[in-house]
Amino acid sequence: MRQRIIALLKFCIVLVFGLGLPVQAVVPVTKVASGLIVPDGVITGWPRELFADFGPTDAGNSWAISYDDIFLHLAVIVRDTTPEFSDTTSKTSLRNDAVQVYLHTDQAKLGWAVTCWGQTRQTVILPLFSDSIDTRWVIARLAPGPEGYTLELSIARSALGLANNQLKSFSLQLVILDLTNGLIRQVFTINNRLTEWQNPEHFLRFSLK
Repeated sequence: MRQRIIALLKFCIVLVFGLGLPVQAVVPVTKVASGLIVPDGVITGWPRELFADFGPTDAGNSWAISYDDIFLHLAVIVRDTTPEFSDTTSKTSLRNDAVQVYLHTDQAKLGWAVTCWGQTRQTVILPLFSDSIDTRWVIARLAPGPEGYTLELSIARSALGLANNQLKSFSLQLVILDLTNGLIRQVFTINNRLTEWQNPEHFLRFSLK
C-alpha cells in the first residue's frame, strides 16, 4: 500500500512538470512596524533584505513586499534610462511606461496600471478591469529619477479581506511595461512568465505571517 502511495505521488509530480502546470509554493510576507513605510516614491524606509530581482538579474529591476497593521505595501525599482511619461491624451488607453498590479483574494481582486503624467509627474492609477476594487483604497507614488523610477503602493488590507482575523493568503502578479514611442519594447514580470501575466493560475502565492 505504501509503495502504491509513493508511486502515485511520483506520478503526480511527473505529471505537473510534464504538463507545465504551475506549482504554487506559498511565500510568507514579512510584517514591518506601522509607519516605517510611507508611499512617497522614496524607498529608504524599506529594509534592503526584502528586495528581490524583478525579471532577469541583468535588467537591474527589483521589488519588495511587506505589510503592517493597516496596509499591504509594495515597492518596485525600475532601471530605465529612457522613460516615457509624456502621454496625457487619454485616461482609458495607456501609452506610457507603467507597472501593472494584479492581486486576488477570495473576497476581492484588483488590476491596476500605475504611471505618471505631465510636468508635475502626477501619479495615476488606471483600473484594468471594471470590477477591480476602488483605487481610493490605495496610496501610490511613482517617482521618476535619472536612471529610471521607483513606485510605492500601500493598499488597505481591509479592502482586500486581509485585515486581522480575516484571510491570510492572496495571489499577486507585477508587470513592468517599458514602451518606446508608445509601443511596448520590453515586459518584465516577477515570475518571468511573459505570456501568462494576466492568468490568475500563474500568479505567485503569498501569505501574511
